[in-house]
Amino acid sequence: MAQAAGGIMSRTGFAGDPPLPLGAAVADQLGAIHLCAGILAGIVGARRSGEGSEVDVSLFVSQIAAQGPELAAHSLGAPAVARAGSGSGLRRAEGGVSDIFPTADGWIALAAAEPALPRLLAALALDVGSVGAADGGGVDATVRRRLSEETVAIWLERLAPVEGVAAGPVRRYAEILDDPHARENGYVVELDHPAWGRRPVVGSPIVFDGTPLREPGRVPEVGESTELVLEELGYSWDEIAALRETSVI
Repeated sequence: MAQAAGGIMSRTGFAGDPPLPLGAAVADQLGAIHLCAGILAGIVGARRSGEGSEVDVSLFVSQIAAQGPELAAHSLGAPAVARAGSGSGLRRAEGGVSDIFPTADGWIALAAAEPALPRLLAALALDVGSVGAADGGGVDATVRRRLSEETVAIWLERLAPVEGVAAGPVRRYAEILDDPHARENGYVVELDHPAWGRRPVVGSPIVFDGTPLREPGRVPEVGESTELVLEELGYSWDEIAALRETSVI
């Protein structure tokens, strides 16, 4: 609902597509992040003034804030920004390149603002003066055709040192969960599950210097702690047994 209300659905997808939601719960995540930032700012303000504040954040405003550049361009009378498709419609409208391109063995995400285009084309061994001339498709079509001729690894190596050009592989979930960098930093951790065994799960996205993260415990079974909690609340074992016999627990 928040993605729809905040307009981000109308920007997602290709021209002619119906409005499309993003493939993750970004409204919930961004709303939580903004709320956390607001709480921290409120704490700082309270320490300075001695007075607390009510922090107000919504899923709706989190979507608006995420589209600051696009909404600003619209407000300032810029030409209508195309649907994002597989890249940034705003960057393409500004004369740059931003898209997902196929290679000989996978896909690569590539972005370069207009000033960096000559360096990008040189790294791809393309003649700047003839770009798009052969097929009339412009820079995107020429770059797309060239990138399809080599592998992801080759292109990443060639593009890494090019100033103003950002490139990276399009990865699947299995690759992310097995990524050594993610595991080394605790972004992905192992967790014991009573039914499924030891599985990789998402860890903490925040790492503190001098405060190592604790090894996550195993996943409890459903109802595993029910009796313990009820006992702590003052229920006798006979009362707990009666609750179980009557299917209350």
